[in-house]
This record gives sequence, C-alpha cells and structure tokens, in this order.
Amino acid sequence: MKLSFFINKFKVRSCYSFQRLHSTIPVSVPKKFLPYDSPGNLLWRSALSGMETYFEKQNIEYPTGYLPSFLERCRNAKTNQELAYYDLKKRALKSLISSRNEITSDIYYSDREYLRRPLHQKNYTSYLFHLQQMIADSFFAYARFKDILENTNVELQRQLTNIRNPGELYPAARSQKRHIIMHVGPTNSGKTYHALQRLKQSEKGIYAGPLRLLAHEVFNRLNADGIKCNLITGEEIRKPYLNPQVLSCTVEMCRTQNSFEVAVVDEIQMIADPDRGFAWTECLLGLNAKEIHLCGEESAVNLVMSIAKSTGDDFTVYHYNRLNRLKLGKGSLNGKLKLREGDCLVAFSRKDIFALKKKVEEKIGKRTAVIYGSLPPEVRNQQANLFNSDSHEEKVLLASDAIGMGLNLSVKRIIFHTLKKFSGKEIIDIPASQVKQIAGRAGRHQASDSEQSPGVVTTLYKEDYEALKLAMKVPTKNLTRASIKPPDYVFQKYCTLFPSDIPVRMILERYAKLFNVHGPYSASNFGVNFFTLDLLETVQELTVEDKISLLGIPIGRQLPNAPEFVRVLGKHIATGRRMQIYDHPYLPLEIIDQGIPSTNEELVDLERLHKKIVVYLWVSLRYPNIILPEAALVAKKLTEEMLAKGLVNVQAGIEK
Repeated sequence: MKLSFFINKFKVRSCYSFQRLHSTIPVSVPKKFLPYDSPGNLLWRSALSGMETYFEKQNIEYPTGYLPSFLERCRNAKTNQELAYYDLKKRALKSLISSRNEITSDIYYSDREYLRRPLHQKNYTSYLFHLQQMIADSFFAYARFKDILENTNVELQRQLTNIRNPGELYPAARSQKRHIIMHVGPTNSGKTYHALQRLKQSEKGIYAGPLRLLAHEVFNRLNADGIKCNLITGEEIRKPYLNPQVLSCTVEMCRTQNSFEVAVVDEIQMIADPDRGFAWTECLLGLNAKEIHLCGEESAVNLVMSIAKSTGDDFTVYHYNRLNRLKLGKGSLNGKLKLREGDCLVAFSRKDIFALKKKVEEKIGKRTAVIYGSLPPEVRNQQANLFNSDSHEEKVLLASDAIGMGLNLSVKRIIFHTLKKFSGKEIIDIPASQVKQIAGRAGRHQASDSEQSPGVVTTLYKEDYEALKLAMKVPTKNLTRASIKPPDYVFQKYCTLFPSDIPVRMILERYAKLFNVHGPYSASNFGVNFFTLDLLETVQELTVEDKISLLGIPIGRQLPNAPEFVRVLGKHIATGRRMQIYDHPYLPLEIIDQGIPSTNEELVDLERLHKKIVVYLWVSLRYPNIILPEAALVAKKLTEEMLAKGLVNVQAGIEK
C-alpha cells in the first residue's frame, strides 16, 4: 500500500479520534487505526440505534427490559472494555465484508464519503439489516442469561449474597480470643519499627505489607538480623528455610488458614480502599494469630475498634509522634530550580519527571535519581540506594507519588512540582491525605542524627503554595467503612447455582448487584475484575475455578495486546500444555536484544515488557507445572538491570 494512502488517512482533519486496533481488521488489511468516524463505526452505531425498529418491522417479540443495557454495552465496546461485545462488533463487520462484495476493508478507515457513494447508498439498508440480524442473535442469548440469573435459585442467591456477620466467614480466627494492637502515627514516627520488634520475638510470625517492595525489605532486614524469614508475593516465592520463624508477604498473599503467634499488617488505613481494601479486611477478620499488630494512620482507629468489638477481640492502641519535626518552607521556589543535596522534586506524570530530570541535570551538572510507579520495585530500590549513598553523585531525587510508602529515603526537603494530577479521566487536586503522606517523607529519622534536623516541604510554583498550606492543615478524617468482598469459595458456590454456559462476568455482575453486608463495611469495587473476566471469557475451555483463581491477574487495560496476551496463557492452562516465556507470541523478548535503552521510547517499551513478564510470573505461581517460570525469572532480572542502566542514559523525551 502506498505511503500517500496512509498520509491521506491520517490527516488530523479527516480523523477526529483514533482507537488502537489490534485484532479487528482482517488478516489481509494492515493493522493500523479504526477512527471514530470510519464507515464501519458509523454503520455499527446506526444498527444499534435502530434495533427497536428492527424488531417491530420483523414482528419479533423481545424482552424490552434487557435491551437498553445490552445496547449500552455494545456502544461502549472497545479494545480494552466490554470485550465480548467488541468481539461481536468485529465479527459483524468482518461478515459484512465477506457477504457483500461491494463492501471492502476501506470501512476500517476514516473516509466520510465512503458510504455516500451511489453503490453504498443503494445497499445501505441491507447493510444495516445484516448487522442487526447478528446483533439480535447476540441479544437473545444475553436476555436468556439475564433471565436465568434473575429467576434461578432466588432464595439461595439471597443467602449467599447477604452477609450479616462477616467475621463468621473465618471460623479458625473466631475459635480464639485475639489481641488487636494498633500502632498509629504520621510518617517517620517509628510505628512499624516497634511492631517489627515484637515480630522478631515471636516463635512463628507473619508480616503483610501493601507493596512487594515492602515485603522484600522486611524479608531482607529480618534475615540480616538472623531471623529465619521466607517471602511470598504475587509473583515470587523465596523459601530459604523449611521451618521459618517469619513469613513476609503482600497483603493479598496473607495466609489466613495458617496459625501464627504474631502478625504485623502494615498501612491499615488501606482497609477503606474500594479496590484493594478487601485484603486488609480479610487480614483483620481472618488472621489466626494471638497478636495482630496493625500499623498505619490515626484515621483507622475507630473503624478497627468497632470491628474488633464485633469479633470479640481485645483491642489496644499506641500513638506515636514524628521523630523529628516537619515544617512548611517559608515560601515557594518561585519556579526556580534552586535545589540542594537531599531535595526531592515530586511530579505526577512520567513525562514531567523526565522533563524535570533534564533541566535539573543541566543546572546542577550531576545525575539525579528517578523513582516513579511503572518502574519495578527492584529498580526503585536501586535508585533509592543511589540517592541515599554518600559515595554516588545522585544527590537530588525526581519522583512521583510512588515514594509515598515503601522506601527509606534520606530526603531533607520535598518540593511539589504541582498539586494536581490526571486521574485517568480528568485533572484533579491531589487529596490532602496523599499530600501529607508524601510530605512526611521529608526529614526521615536517622539513628546517627543527634540533632534530628526537621523535614521541609514546599512547592516549586507560587500558585501551589497556598494550596499546600491548606492541605497540611486538613484534619484527619476518620474512616467509617472497611471494604469487603466474599472469599473465593463463597463466589464459587454462587457460580454453581447457574448453568455452565453463562459467562462468569455476568454472574459476578449479578452477585455485585445483590451483595449486601451488615456492619461497618462497604462492598468492594467488583468492577476491577470485569476487565479480567472479559479477557478470560474468550478462552471457553477454562473452568469457573480457573477464572476465579485468575481474577487478580495484575494486567492493566492500557498494556499493548493485553487480550491476546492473557488469551494465550489461558489456552495453555485450559489444555495443560506447558510453555516457557519464550513460547509466548505476545512477549517481545527481542526488546532485550536491542540493549540498554537510550531513548525515552525504548525505556517505555522495556517497562512494558517487564510488566508482561511480571504478569507471566504471577500466573506461573498459580500454575507452576504449566506456565514454567525458569526462563521468565532470567528475563525479569535482565530487564531490571537494563532499566536501571537505561535511567542513566535517558535524559528526556515525550512519552508515547
């Protein structure tokens, strides 16, 4: 195809918005973009808007109550959401091309005049009729599923979705009277240190943290202190000891079925988080331990006290103050990068971080350390060590909100580049609680620092300084609800109420709609699992049990080829066919062969590769005899080493 063709197709005035397309276009057509105003999209939207008329003209009776929700799903279908309906769209448009010779693959490109050609105007009605026939067939299957879900075993559905006493879901924990001990205070108050001291004294203990990085830190620290400690995270198991004294893990991997003397759960205020909070709630309700030490913010005290009362556990709270003062700078930096050793400049986008990195390094003539969310924990830790070390030149840190928890940093001054960020939908103000958490990283306590220098927090620009002052004065808001979702075995039992051909996604939606919990709890955000189930539903051979065990797979909507990537893993699990990471067609390991990144784009590609490797290892941990981990562990280590070196090479760039 000629270059001029693509130039014409991608003129800004011809295409108002683009959607990344990976598997919609037939094999014979190059996979480029499906513009919003392409003829195919116009036909699809017209067919959907005319479905009621279609049923009336064909004299077809249909369940009217289900049609609006079905059409809404079809309208929202994209490459990264409502995948079942996006697949329907793909099949419909492909069949239109194959069944009408006059329709060509041009319907995938932005050509608003395409459907105005006499040939197409003549057959336009038949095009719509063809699409509406396929849409109607899919709708009646959808309506049948909805009818079964709403009218089958109604009383059993009510019983399984109505949780009056969540504590009863964990009989082992209810079999003993536990002691809940809270350690609360601001950042840099020593609360976690005191809890870990008690953990070291136990004969059998467990630490559960919010980040893999924190679990690794405790694992390394305890082993260095002569405490036999094993590690379990979502992607990794390290068992140097057959009978360890302590198990360090992430909260999602916490072992509530095992018995412990002492448990430490970090960042307990996360219990209210709608997406991940359920894991902290499960730890609080389900840990079978004599002592449970909870570390976190003051905001969680009343909520935890209420839950402890409902479970009949003893409750004690210890309050801690900062080990050194935190003070507000006298003013902003007025936009001038007057930085000194120990400064941390906080920005909330990767693009801003690298732009600032270039400016700062040009001004001070030295390299800076960089920490942001899409870097692996191992690389973040390496960058933190460079910044903390007296023997390296990285004396200034460029960071995102990823420094809010999980890293020990010798930061003297926090400087906010801005107090706004993009939420994924819109620009929002940084919540006051997050501002205070990040600000608290300044002036970390050092045992050798007898003077205990205060930490300082300020802003780069004058317009943000007043907002910072207000945020630092906002009083702590007490949490009132703990996020909760049922254990997997409860949802599995719920799934057995329905025929096996009903999509698990629709079953979970029904469960979420009916879910009712009593007491100081709120339903977890079940929606975070919908995208995962959309991916898994495309592998028909997977069992319900497999789909439930894979619900937490850590893959984002924006990761390239996410549906195809998960589908390959699912097919291997369903068939039991073994694979190594180099067998996966959507893992571009050739990126490693390209060497250390020298541009921002190459760094982004390597970060995405690492994310896919982590997802592969997450699945491998659950299916180790099918998704084999050996080569993946090697690839993971290589990418982390290359990312660390690439951060030195890359000065700035515009993120893709």
